[in-house]
Order: sequence, then C-alpha cells, then structure tokens
Amino acid sequence: MFQSLLEHRFKLEIHRETRDLPLYELTIAKGKSRLTPSSDAQMSLTVEGKHWNQQQGTCGVSMWLEGAHLVCHAASMDKILPYIIAELHAPLVDRTGLTGTYDLNVRYVPDGAKLRVDAEAGPSFLQAFPDDTGIKLEKGKGPVEVMTIDRMGKPSENQ
Repeated sequence: MFQSLLEHRFKLEIHRETRDLPLYELTIAKGKSRLTPSSDAQMSLTVEGKHWNQQQGTCGVSMWLEGAHLVCHAASMDKILPYIIAELHAPLVDRTGLTGTYDLNVRYVPDGAKLRVDAEAGPSFLQAFPDDTGIKLEKGKGPVEVMTIDRMGKPSENQ
C-alpha cells in the first residue's frame, strides 16, 4: 500500500535486481559452534547490578555503561540474524546450517560508543561475536537483491 502511494504521488518507478556486492558470511569456526542450546528454564541476567529476564523466543540489544549486550533466549538463527545485520550494517548470508534454538549473551562495544571513563574498553562486535559463539563473520562477495529507483518526479498536490 505504501509503495503504491509513493508510485502514485511521486511518480516513482523502481525495479529489483540482483548484484554481486560485499557481504558477510556466517560460518561455523573449527567445525563446532559454541552457542548454548536453549532450555525451558527462565533466562535471568544481571548487568551492572540490574536484573531482568529475557523472554523465550526473543532477542534484544541493550546499552550499558560497560557496552552493549546482544541477548537471545530460545531463539533460532532467523531471530538472531537481524540483530547481526543491524550491527554490521551489511548484507549477511547464513551458512551455519544451525537449526536449533539458542541462548546467548554477547557483550561488545558498538562502533562510536562512548563508555564511562573508568570502564575498560571491550571488544568490537566483530571480535566478540565469534569469540563468544564460535561463529565466524567473514567478508565476502555475493548476490544481493537491491531496489533501484528508475525515476521519481515532483510530488503531486495533496487531495
């Protein structure tokens, strides 16, 4: 519906195509992942003296004075991947073959984050994720679907 509004109002013409672009590939390092298979038990966490429970089947990123935490409880790879993509700012191809559900808590310092003065500098996401999970993030090139704007005009008047 939104796309048809843009097409009508802005005379927008687009097409989709596949291009070979830089991307990241997720593969299992040294033949075995270190992801923790999930259990039915509640996942409780304590960071900087604060306690919370992560809901089953969910992931989330939270910022703390010590850095960020990517936390997932009983999450499949299709739930975890969008958080990795958001941190990498790049397309991602999952070549792990992992089909289960997992618990994880990866602490890292996001690019450009300012930590409190007395905090130790932590690892970047590109360092912390493979170290904690046993899953490599390798740069590569591969097919990525992109949307190309062919034409866009001046918006029509409101009606």
